Amino acid sequence: MVESNRAGARILVVDDDEAVRESTADVLTAAGYTVTSSADADNAVAQLRAGDVDLLILDLGLGAQRGRVPSHMGLDLLDQVPELPPVILVSGSGLPPGEDPRVGAFFPKPVAPRRLLEEVQRLLGE
Repeated sequence: MVESNRAGARILVVDDDEAVRESTADVLTAAGYTVTSSADADNAVAQLRAGDVDLLILDLGLGAQRGRVPSHMGLDLLDQVPELPPVILVSGSGLPPGEDPRVGAFFPKPVAPRRLLEEVQRLLGE
């Protein structure tokens, strides 16, 4: 497991898939991060606007129906928050969203825990 040098950094995990949300939170918590999570955009936007988030891990297809054309609804959430922390996008479709300066990293699901932790550390400047 990658070790955290920044105890207590606050990470928000936003994913409508409960299993993915919980497993991601478990990995980050075990590495020493403070994790909150949300299954929906409204709750996530409220948390981001409050400014209590150091890093955002966001499902690109948030709210999309399974079996449909890949959605980029997660990017809509980013449009609602004027000042964003570093952002990691994840997607079950495996298709990256294209160039977006707000996005620090992209991973297709499932994300390897070690790789996720390495990217979290990089984006937090650890």
